[in-house]
Amino acid sequence: MAGTPIKVPGKNTRDSSKSAVLARKIMKRPPGRPLKKKSSKVASQMSKSLTSILRESKVRTLKNIKSRRKMSQLERLPTEILEQIFFGCWNLSLPACSPVIGGKLSSVAVYNKIIIAAFGPVWDEWYGQLLDPALDLDYGGNSSLQSTILKFRWAKLPMLLQGQDLWVQKHALERPFSLALGTIAFHHRDDIEGIDPKTASAAELLDNDFAKYCNAFQRMDVSSRTDASETLDLISSLVEQREQIFDLGSQNYANVARGTEIPHTLLMGPWDEEAVKFLFWLVMGGARIDWLASTSGEAAIIGYKNAVRECRIEVIYLLLYAGVNHKLDEDIFQYTLENADPDRHFMTILLMVYLPYQDPYPWIIEEIFRFKSGHEHENDNKKVRLVEDFLTVFNV
Repeated sequence: MAGTPIKVPGKNTRDSSKSAVLARKIMKRPPGRPLKKKSSKVASQMSKSLTSILRESKVRTLKNIKSRRKMSQLERLPTEILEQIFFGCWNLSLPACSPVIGGKLSSVAVYNKIIIAAFGPVWDEWYGQLLDPALDLDYGGNSSLQSTILKFRWAKLPMLLQGQDLWVQKHALERPFSLALGTIAFHHRDDIEGIDPKTASAAELLDNDFAKYCNAFQRMDVSSRTDASETLDLISSLVEQREQIFDLGSQNYANVARGTEIPHTLLMGPWDEEAVKFLFWLVMGGARIDWLASTSGEAAIIGYKNAVRECRIEVIYLLLYAGVNHKLDEDIFQYTLENADPDRHFMTILLMVYLPYQDPYPWIIEEIFRFKSGHEHENDNKKVRLVEDFLTVFNV
């Protein structure tokens, strides 16, 4: 006779781990019923579904944020009222105080309103006018507000140009507009001519000026020449047209207020085409390096050295024009001579560094001779020959 089975509490109970509880919830079994063991195929499918659920729960959306915690009274306000509060107080830190508020204030319409309110006073005063940067003019506008806006991730060049287009459509459709970088000294390609400023967008106008800017430096490259006499002839003709480099910044628009800081990412690099174009828009539009009240100067020096090593002549000129030329000393000049590539725009870089001084300081000539006579450069024949050609052209 078989023994009578006795039920012992605690034996053969269900697994109470988190994964097992989630599995029971997915299968929607009634409470109290033990799970049956599944095959390995079914178990793998269940594990995949569990991992997908866990991954989906980590996605932070505005809906998840609202459902996970109790919102404050400010967060419960409708988006329209919250925007009015934001533009009434003009506290740019308000979107960062809460993910919910940041989500409600993160829209293209809000960004355009911020850009027009911050940069509009400058555009209203100077839009379409060509100005001489050498003149000490007050461009107006709030430079600290513009500097803060330029530090946000959303404040990229396309967004700024879109805001400028909206401002033009509302305030400046009938204003006359003169094209910059259009001097007779430049011989541009046919494919970057003939733009109509009345119908072109801000992005098209910038692309036109930027294409002329890059084309000017491409025409001035003589470092790839190998024949000595040919190089001297080219350098001589280049010196005759060297004022073209000054003409690049002789007349430009006012895009930003005086004192607006250039973001460090644009000063230090790396630079793709969009970053160079953004730097071009800021520097030619009036932004300069503040050597006293910010760390932009240190960032610009680092960026200048990076640009010299990479032979980015279009970046070197913009950094010099933004204010690096005022801090050009023996160490930086010697660094330029030692690290510039003789096969890539070497002579153009020398001209850009040499030109800020119409009557060069003696230390510049001394540094050139010190570099030429240095023993560590004896094997760098091509660079030494280019330096000698440079001195010959300038009768030094």
